Amino acid sequence: MRLGDKLILVSSAIVIAVLGCGGFLAMRAYEDFQVRLAKGQALQHADVIAKSVRYHMLKNRRDDVQWIIETVGRREGLFDIRVFNDKGAVAYASRRQDIGGREDIASERCAYCHAPGARLAPETTTLDAARLVTSGAGSRQIAVMAPIRNEPACHGCHPARRKVLGSLEVIQTVDELARQIAANRRRSLVLLVVLVVLVAAAQGLLTLHEVTLPVGRLHAGFDRVAAGDLASRVDAAGSGELAALSRAFNCLTGQLQEAKARLDHWTDELSAQVARATGELRESNRRLEAASRLKSDFVRDVSHELRAPLGSIASCLHAVLGGYAADERTRQELLERACRKTEALTQMVRDLLDLARLGESGQPCSRESVDLAALLGRAGELFQAKAAERGVRLELELAPGVPPVDADPRDLEMLVTNLLDNAIKYNRRGGRATAALGVRDGAVRLTVADTGIGIAREDMPRLFNEFFRSEAARKHEKEGTGLGLSIVKKLVDRQGGSLSVHSEAGVGTRFEISFAARVA
Repeated sequence: MRLGDKLILVSSAIVIAVLGCGGFLAMRAYEDFQVRLAKGQALQHADVIAKSVRYHMLKNRRDDVQWIIETVGRREGLFDIRVFNDKGAVAYASRRQDIGGREDIASERCAYCHAPGARLAPETTTLDAARLVTSGAGSRQIAVMAPIRNEPACHGCHPARRKVLGSLEVIQTVDELARQIAANRRRSLVLLVVLVVLVAAAQGLLTLHEVTLPVGRLHAGFDRVAAGDLASRVDAAGSGELAALSRAFNCLTGQLQEAKARLDHWTDELSAQVARATGELRESNRRLEAASRLKSDFVRDVSHELRAPLGSIASCLHAVLGGYAADERTRQELLERACRKTEALTQMVRDLLDLARLGESGQPCSRESVDLAALLGRAGELFQAKAAERGVRLELELAPGVPPVDADPRDLEMLVTNLLDNAIKYNRRGGRATAALGVRDGAVRLTVADTGIGIAREDMPRLFNEFFRSEAARKHEKEGTGLGLSIVKKLVDRQGGSLSVHSEAGVGTRFEISFAARVA
């Protein structure tokens, strides 16, 4: 059962009890008042009758006394009028058949005066002289017993020692009064029921508005909060305790909503951090796996590249030492071949060492001002002989006023050497190799171009891989390590420059490298 229903039941029970008790007491007071009023009327009748018959009794006019009693006894509401003599016999009566009869002294009518310890003949002016009695038929009546006292005017017939000569009894029915009281009880009961219903309805409406509805709203609000709706609010209008409780509920849900928002923000941040850390770990793992694969591939490629020249050297030496060379010239050719292979192996080892040095992240890079034009001029002089031997025209185009660059001179020399060597090595006889140096967009730009075999489009993605040599390169030049361009790429990256390649198979290749000019 809900709290509002309990309050309505309790308050209604209290109202019913209070109104019931009040109604009961009011009806009892009303009934007592009506009874006292009826007793007063009966006393008035007795007093009027006593005064009316006194004169005739003094004159001993018995017929007149009887006529008066019969006439008055016919009035509505009067049941019986009797006059008793001092012997207890009925001397006069409104019903003649009662004359001469006697009343049992032990009856309810006589017990009030003649019971042991009872006081005799109360004054008729007091309500004690009127009393409610029950007739033989069971109806309720008001009986008034008024004494007829001996007066001086009566002493002629009655001795003075006799104080009471008889008594007057007036019996008045209360049937009409009982009907009025019963009707009044019914009306009071109906009124009480209507009043109880009205008060209970008013109490119910008040409880509904002040208790049931606010508690219901709070209960619904708690249900919504329990379901996760922290934005839920309840109506907090009013100034009572439940309104204050509603405001406290709204404040609590607001604080919970803010706390949840902060928690969600922290959760999102933590999730983002975990995602970033997971991504970094995944990327590190991918790099480790890639490095592991590169290491395996590198070892495999190095082993493959070393095996062929070593096998060729061993074959030449075995042929010479085994006496398979028929003459001196054959032995000389075998030894020269072994010497060339040895030089190729030496160059490969040198390139591998350079590549390993460039791959060390902690390897320091000394930077200083380098005159790239002078360096390129010296390199051009060194490669002129090789270019002439292969029938290639080597040209240098040095723009005036090229500023120096901040770089490692050893790295720049290795870079220029590899590019010029490739431009001559993979060129055709009668071709041209050009090395140009100038300034464009505030950067020093080195361009090395040739009119050689070029690079196929499908080979471009693998151009800077270690040991990569295209099929055209292998056919054109058998000797080579496939490490030169890989070293070039690492050198450019190490010096903070940029590298681009433009090539077309059968037409030629152009390498463009840019370095930031040294700030004076």
